[in-house]
Amino acid sequence: MPATTFEILSRGGLIMHKYQTTFVFLILSLFAVFSSQAGAWEWDGTSDLGGATFVWDFLDASDGYIYAATGNSFGDVFRSNDEGANWTITSNLIGATEVRCLLEHSNGTIYAGTYPNGDVFRTDDGGATWTNTSELPGASYVLFLLEASDGYIYAGTALYGDVFRSNDGGGTWTNTSELLNAAYVIDILEASDGYMYAATALYGDVFRTNDGGGTWTNTSELPG
Repeated sequence: MPATTFEILSRGGLIMHKYQTTFVFLILSLFAVFSSQAGAWEWDGTSDLGGATFVWDFLDASDGYIYAATGNSFGDVFRSNDEGANWTITSNLIGATEVRCLLEHSNGTIYAGTYPNGDVFRTDDGGATWTNTSELPGASYVLFLLEASDGYIYAGTALYGDVFRSNDGGGTWTNTSELLNAAYVIDILEASDGYMYAATALYGDVFRTNDGGGTWTNTSELPG
């Protein structure tokens, strides 16, 4: 039955795959991917993802595949085009032990943020080949990737809480200004109010910028 639309329901790992008459949900866990049809709420494990210990992120891509970012001793990306009945491992992301986030650019390129070297990989052929982009200095984790309306890709990283950006497909990454006392940038949002927001840890601060990261302001310090 052909798929008609895909929709992300939450950032926590639940995605909805809409068919002509049914909805299929996928949810990620520490060990497996589960699926359920809407209304039934009975969760079934999908097929094995090659020994993955963690499933960190999903991407429903324009090529008709769902991609799963995983981690164990190797950071692999799997993909499925049959509701998870079969998962196929893509090619090696050299040096990665975890793939923490996935992004499909509007041009169709897929990006993967990884640990422990803080690398961003890219593929233009559905994962048949992954190419490491340029260095994000000081990053160990790439936790979030965002394509923004200014034409840049933004990368939220750890362990120094930096946000990098690139407008040449990762050929070069530039560190934006400091997010004071942040160690992890775990999410980035481009909002309709013209600001970009960064969710951080260790102190649970939210920073914002309206100049592409030229300056970041801790929102807890704003007059309210």
